[in-house]
Amino acid sequence: MYKKDIKSIKFLVFCILLYIFLISLSKTVFSQIIIDKAKIKLDVFEGQTISDSITVNNLSDKEIKVRVYPQDFVYLPPFDGSKNFLPLGSTPNSCARWLNFTLQEFTLPPYGMKVFNYSINVPWGVSGGYYAVLFFETSPTPFPMENKDIELNFAQRVGCLFFLESENKIKKGEVEVVFVKDNFIEGNFGNRGNTILTPDTVFYIMDREGLIIDRGNLDTFYIPPQEKFTFTINLPENLPKGEYTVVINFDLDGDFIVKEIDLVKDLAGKLIIREIRD
Repeated sequence: MYKKDIKSIKFLVFCILLYIFLISLSKTVFSQIIIDKAKIKLDVFEGQTISDSITVNNLSDKEIKVRVYPQDFVYLPPFDGSKNFLPLGSTPNSCARWLNFTLQEFTLPPYGMKVFNYSINVPWGVSGGYYAVLFFETSPTPFPMENKDIELNFAQRVGCLFFLESENKIKKGEVEVVFVKDNFIEGNFGNRGNTILTPDTVFYIMDREGLIIDRGNLDTFYIPPQEKFTFTINLPENLPKGEYTVVINFDLDGDFIVKEIDLVKDLAGKLIIREIRD
C-alpha cells in the first residue's frame, strides 16, 4: 500500500511539473504561427460565390510547414464558448464542404507570411446558419530536453471560424422560466430560430423612483438552434427592503429582447417576483 501511494504521489508531481513546463512553453513553442482572421461572419444567398483570403504569419526563426483542412464545430453546454471539433460534413448545418482552396500544404520561411486564398460556393436551397472552421496546422517541431532519453514534439493549429447565414434566416430568442433564488435572478434563454445566437446582454436595476442603483453585463453565450442557456444576475448584497424593477436587454445584432421583472424585498429580507413583462 505504501509503495502504491509513493507511485501515485510521484505521478501527480510529474503531471504538475509537466503542466507548468507546457505553460512556460506556450509563448515560444505553441505560438509559431498566427492568422489575421479568427472569425468570418457573412450574410450569404443561395448560388453565391465569395472569394477572400487569410494571411498566415510565421513568428519563429525556422521554416515551418503548414497543413490546411476544414472541419465542423459545435458549441457545447453550458454554451460559454467551449467547442467540439468534428470531421467535415458530420453536422446538419455544416458549410465545411462549401470552402474551396488549392493549397492543402505550404511552407512559411522564417518570419515569413502567406496570403492564403479561398472561395465559398453557397449551394441552392440554404436556410438558416451554417458553420465550419478552417485549420492551419504546423508539422511537429522537436523541442530539446535536458534528458536526452525524452523527446517532445509539438504541433500548433489555429483556426478561423466561419459563420454563414442565409438571407431568410430566422433569429428568434425567448426568455423562459425566470425565478429569484437567494440573492440572484435566474432564467433560461432559448434559441427558437435557425442560427447560432450570441446576444450581448446588459441589465440594470431601478428603485421605486426609477433611479438606477446597479447595472452590469452578462458574459457572452453561444446558443445553437433549439438549445437554451441558463443565465444568472446577481443582485446587490445590501439591497434595502422595497420595490425594484430589473430590466434585462438581450441584443441580437440589432434585434432586442427586453424583460422587465418587478421585485419586492419584504420586511423579512425575502425577494419575491411580482410581475414579468416583455
